Amino acid sequence: MIGIGLGIVVYVVLATFVLWLRRRGTDDGSVSFAAVIATWLTYLVHADTVVAAAFLDPWRIPVNEDAALVAGVMTGCVGLTAFVLSSRTLLSGAQISELRPRRLVTTGPYERCRHPQDQSWILLLLAVSIIGRSPLALVVVLIFFWFLTRLWQQEEQQLEGWFEEEWVAYRAQTPGFVVPGRGSLAGVVTHPDPR
Repeated sequence: MIGIGLGIVVYVVLATFVLWLRRRGTDDGSVSFAAVIATWLTYLVHADTVVAAAFLDPWRIPVNEDAALVAGVMTGCVGLTAFVLSSRTLLSGAQISELRPRRLVTTGPYERCRHPQDQSWILLLLAVSIIGRSPLALVVVLIFFWFLTRLWQQEEQQLEGWFEEEWVAYRAQTPGFVVPGRGSLAGVVTHPDPR
């Protein structure tokens, strides 16, 4: 349990550092290399913490192990498929140079929501939590979701600066986060219009 607690503390410190780096920005408006590396480290530390919590947490949600395994594997398959599709769409369409996209990606999974990669990553970690039947792992996933909503606010402000009216139109018609069968949580990512 000490290791899981330490993982959560390290994650919160890294997440705070990432948000600070992103807020600081760069002179040319691109994302700094340090911010990119710190963001991915944050994702990895979070994933490790979820896995540790899922399988080392002594408390278990009283659900049949086989049912949890089936539900977790199904959730994981959906998350993995969505992650691969959204990553492929982003990498093939954004024309990234010098850590800045040159084109706004609005096709494929990005037609359905503005953050499909992050949504699929959450599904993957949720799958691990379900398989492990761990309430602590679910809490760690919620902490990550909170971090992502803060990160999305900064990313969306940056995207608006880069793509201006094209971004404003895309944001107006595309939800930030989609929950199957429930519509969208378009209001999850909100920030005041800077104009």
